[in-house]
Amino acid sequence: MTGPARPGVASPALVAVVDSLAAAANVAELQDCYMRAVPQLLSSRSFAIYVRDPRNRAPVSRATEGASDVFLSRYEELGRERDPVLRQCLTANQAAHSSRLMSQDRWTEHPVYREVMSLHGWRMVLETPIVAGAEIVGTLNFADRDAGALSSDEDLAVATALGRVVGWC
Repeated sequence: MTGPARPGVASPALVAVVDSLAAAANVAELQDCYMRAVPQLLSSRSFAIYVRDPRNRAPVSRATEGASDVFLSRYEELGRERDPVLRQCLTANQAAHSSRLMSQDRWTEHPVYREVMSLHGWRMVLETPIVAGAEIVGTLNFADRDAGALSSDEDLAVATALGRVVGWC
């Protein structure tokens, strides 16, 4: 899969994405802008934005690309509470990548992989918090069949920055 040109710190693509996100008037517009903009910065077969209820962490709004309704339902039913990548993301308040948490063998043996991620063969998952002030108000989620996708320090920095910008907007 050929990805987008890699953005630099002040790349025109990154600036354009930040500008479009900042122009959003409400959560629905922010999600729409994010879904159009993210492929310009990070290449992934599937990506999503979840806004959650801060009291119980349940998603209240989401936009997804590349994941089936069956997958999304199964994740909510069987995966969310046991997802080690999500847990790391929320605990550390930073981007978490499955390959940095465990070996590929351990990942594909994990119940979340076997029961949920295997539906689409997602051999990697990257999740980063959406941070507003000091509070996590959602997550940005990425998944791909390529276990090494989005695993570079640069990719994690871009994902983290997106989570901060989305939270700020």
